Amino acid sequence: MTEAIKALDFLANKFVEGEWVYSRENDIKHIRYEGDNKGYDRLDKRIRRTLRQLWHAVPIAPADGLTKTFGWKRSWKTFPMKAVAIVQVGLGLDSHRPDGVLSNGIITHWEEHGEYIMLMQPSVANLLIDFIKDDPDHPSAKAISNELNRIWRNYTSSVD
Repeated sequence: MTEAIKALDFLANKFVEGEWVYSRENDIKHIRYEGDNKGYDRLDKRIRRTLRQLWHAVPIAPADGLTKTFGWKRSWKTFPMKAVAIVQVGLGLDSHRPDGVLSNGIITHWEEHGEYIMLMQPSVANLLIDFIKDDPDHPSAKAISNELNRIWRNYTSSVD
């Protein structure tokens, strides 16, 4: 058995507590990333961008590039709604809410990733391992083993 197959066998059976069921329902309200308060998303930079956008939305201000390019009309009638939207978007931070979670605590930002992980959970890995052990010369077993070895080599070389 190769290192990759041994690792898969170990990982597929470590801390397994039932089925991994994907759900779009979760109690996560916000995930904060380190960059949310640094660089482009720093509060002072968000305030400056918001003020600049508010200024260009005022009907008496000189037109900015987008207004000139798209011929957007600026009027006092629509300014209050635009101002509220500019402030909400400009000063707000993305909540980075995930699309869902798996029942074992894996957070997935994309629904398709969660569904994929649910379909390729440890029970499937155990069936693959059994198949490779039972018939190592089968062309599909060789192909699966080669791909697992390639992935494991790339991973282990990046963490060393």
